[in-house]
Amino acid sequence: MKSLVLVVAAIALTQTGPSAEARPKYLERFYETYSTQGNIAELEKFQCGVCHINPRGRGTRTDYGNDFRGARRDFTSIENIDSDGDGINNIDEIIAGTNPGDANSF
Repeated sequence: MKSLVLVVAAIALTQTGPSAEARPKYLERFYETYSTQGNIAELEKFQCGVCHINPRGRGTRTDYGNDFRGARRDFTSIENIDSDGDGINNIDEIIAGTNPGDANSF
């Protein structure tokens, strides 16, 4: 019985889904768009949390994520607005390495 539990646990651990390195296409496009601007390494800590409340993605979007979706998924068209309402426009937050989807990150 104990070995059965260990086998089931081992299978469960190997079936946890994609790793953190697997990035959705929009996150890849975000990094491609802004890789030459600002502190992209700092932005990588936010992962999907730039556009989603859940940093792993899916579900409820941040205001930046909603603006991105409303702009037909065009990052550059929302650069000069302040999606999260913290007084700093999106592109300035991206250049600074802060999260344009989180009013507490500026």
